[in-house]
Amino acid sequence: MARKDFFSSLFFIFLSLYVCWESLRLGFGEFSQPGPGFLSFLIGLSLGSLSLAVFLGIVLKKGLPEKGARGKTPWAPLLLTSAALLGFTLLLKTLGFVIDTFLFIFFLLGTVGKKSWAISLLMSLGVTFGTYLLFQYFLQSQLPVGPFGF
Repeated sequence: MARKDFFSSLFFIFLSLYVCWESLRLGFGEFSQPGPGFLSFLIGLSLGSLSLAVFLGIVLKKGLPEKGARGKTPWAPLLLTSAALLGFTLLLKTLGFVIDTFLFIFFLLGTVGKKSWAISLLMSLGVTFGTYLLFQYFLQSQLPVGPFGF
């Protein structure tokens, strides 16, 4: 697994460098008036930072593993997460952002994350409230409204 992580992190480091380079060519602008390359530059910077952290973690921790080292893929969490994402997408307009996000996070924490129902409930409320504040009030996005008006 670490061998794949090693090469994929290298790929994403180079991809992020390319994204940042092209974003700067588009124009970064300023924080008060962002240019067309502003968001893509920040995304490229984030991708590069995370990829570099994975790369350094592999190199500094245990080095490159021998070829042929294999691990099993946990299919149940992958399928549950994919089903949850599909459900989130299909129910977003019907249930609205708040209810749909709460159910999505609650489901993932309870099934995939195997957290207790109390922890799942509290964390789901926190994530839903935080994302609602971020998108609705700070970014002033129009979020889908559910049957209860939120």
